[in-house]
Amino acid sequence: MVSEQVRVAQTVMNQTVVLVTESPDAPPAHQRATGWETYVWVGMGGAVRQAGLHSLSIHPSLFTADQIHRLIADRPRGVILRRDAVLGKHGEAALEALRAGGVPIVLYGYEPKLSGHDTVVSDHAAGAYKLTQWLLQRGHKRILRVWPSTRAPDGTRPTWLNQRDAGFERAMKEAGGTQIPAIELPVISFDTFDPENFNAATRMNAGYLMPYLSGNPPVDAIMVASDGMTYAMSAACRLFGKIPNKNVLVVGYDRYYSDCIERNHEPAPPAATVDKQNLKIGNALLALLLERIEGKLPPEPQMRVVDPELVIIGD
Repeated sequence: MVSEQVRVAQTVMNQTVVLVTESPDAPPAHQRATGWETYVWVGMGGAVRQAGLHSLSIHPSLFTADQIHRLIADRPRGVILRRDAVLGKHGEAALEALRAGGVPIVLYGYEPKLSGHDTVVSDHAAGAYKLTQWLLQRGHKRILRVWPSTRAPDGTRPTWLNQRDAGFERAMKEAGGTQIPAIELPVISFDTFDPENFNAATRMNAGYLMPYLSGNPPVDAIMVASDGMTYAMSAACRLFGKIPNKNVLVVGYDRYYSDCIERNHEPAPPAATVDKQNLKIGNALLALLLERIEGKLPPEPQMRVVDPELVIIGD
């Protein structure tokens, strides 16, 4: 006979959605803008509560094989995982164990080799398309894409970056514009962006920008991967006598520019950015999971794409 204690525990887990992510349960105090990825999980947590369910966060690096099997035995309502949490041998083994155990799964973020699972993604191609269209409509046709050099060990680029290029190229092709090849910069990170570190980032950017800002004709817009990168890029433009967002427009992505500590060293925000709609992504993750559990979906894996919003910061 099953004890009352075990019965209660089983009932709790049957009403629990497990989140496998490195993101904190609540955003840090300095992350007020919903563009920070933490807000994907904030949105999902709110949706879980609204659905009358519990949530349980698990850090992927602490997710051992024994814990995975115990979790499967406890029969949670479902598991939602960030794509990066299941890349690599350990993550793929965890994913396969959950699937073999019959646990409903939804992934956040697209990766081709994980296409066999229900997935929710932001439409990076649409976001870059909207940014590029806006620049073209403003008369800025010589657009330089400056991407981080974040390639995998096998040399492949992140899928989201390929999608950004696809959106940019589509807009340029429709407008009949000349496509300047994207450049890739080394990723530099600092614990703090004090003046010395910010100046180092600015000088590195200036070195890469020299042939583009000093050329004839020079570029008139710069597109970077995320808002935090725009400030040192704008400061680099000033070294060439270019006034950011006047002589050259600098656009970002993710809509967290107002929280960037780099603002202490460069006053110009990005001219425009893209809001991925993180709270909506969080809601969509739970909605897709529940639809799968309730048998409302065909057997084939489903992909829900959340349309981002273009945000114009100032003229």
